[in-house]
Amino acid sequence: MRPSAVARFQRLFRAAAGVDVDKNDLKRYDDFIDRKIYDLLLIGQAHARANARDVIQPSDLPVTRGLSSISCCDPGTSETAKTRQN
Repeated sequence: MRPSAVARFQRLFRAAAGVDVDKNDLKRYDDFIDRKIYDLLLIGQAHARANARDVIQPSDLPVTRGLSSISCCDPGTSETAKTRQN
């Protein structure tokens, strides 16, 4: 994580919850996010393989309805995108 990003995260956590974080906390957070994204990749690969496809499609990922409504991958389903269109 870039040093400027560390300072931004520290300010965010401090302002949002009054929590002081250090670089070690942010490193653990970054590692956690990396592991979760990798887990999604593995599940997506398994589902695509089970459906005899080489490409992972959004339907292969175990994404909740709430998360899919704010997905950056499909702006047509995003509430923000619908609001902007009106």
